[in-house]
Amino acid sequence: MSKATKVFWTFLALLYSGASLSYGSSSGGGKSCAEPQFSEESPKDQSSVSSLSQFTVEASKNTDLSTLVILVDGTPIKPNIKTLLNGDSKLELQLTEPKTLPSKVQITLRAKSDEGCEGFKPYYIFIKP
Repeated sequence: MSKATKVFWTFLALLYSGASLSYGSSSGGGKSCAEPQFSEESPKDQSSVSSLSQFTVEASKNTDLSTLVILVDGTPIKPNIKTLLNGDSKLELQLTEPKTLPSKVQITLRAKSDEGCEGFKPYYIFIKP
């Protein structure tokens, strides 16, 4: 094998090992971080309603509620929070002024998990009186 071929294969081996290190491997013992999850929304994402005065959603039990930020069309709203038997939290939003004019309402939830991973979920509700 020529010297150039050895250098090429050595370079390729180093490149491959560097790539696998930079992306991690399953045997490296690294810990994954679970993002908070949002589900069971009412009304459902992408649904149409005649008016919107409240919105509910469940946040997974790994959600750090002290980091929770909820915006309705860019305006922060504080939810009523109820802890469910499974450890999840039910977030109930009551709008101070119901949305009744034809529009698309954007509700965004952002929070970190107990491990520090950030989760973000947008919902879009269409008002069609």
